Amino acid sequence: MNKKRLLAIGLALLLVASGIIAFFILAPLSTIRVACVGDSLTQSTEYPYDLWMLLGTSEYTVRNYGAGSTTVSLDSETPYMNTNVFQDALNFQPDIVIIMLGTNDAQPSLHQFNASFVEDYVKRRYRAGSDAAADESR
Repeated sequence: MNKKRLLAIGLALLLVASGIIAFFILAPLSTIRVACVGDSLTQSTEYPYDLWMLLGTSEYTVRNYGAGSTTVSLDSETPYMNTNVFQDALNFQPDIVIIMLGTNDAQPSLHQFNASFVEDYVKRRYRAGSDAAADESR
């Protein structure tokens, strides 16, 4: 009788644990994923968290992909596209991307790259888009 009771308790605990694990793993997959991409104005502020609170924590998953001192310009020393944070944002596979990037490109030392600013911004967008399209085709 003790073996049956222990087996029943063990089975009940296993079912409860499975339900909890499924809730925490599967629930975020059903939310709308929002990536806040940017430089230190994104990284060091609370706006991604505030946005998440405003949108609703159960319907949205908002993540902060800010990287301080980064630029749009691919010719600078710290292009955002060359950071691990950018790759993390791509791997997150967001449904919505909010970009607050370009402030550091206004530095006088980067004015020489102004002509390529728009082109680099478009490359950044299309690179992210092509990665997402490649993932969808799998």
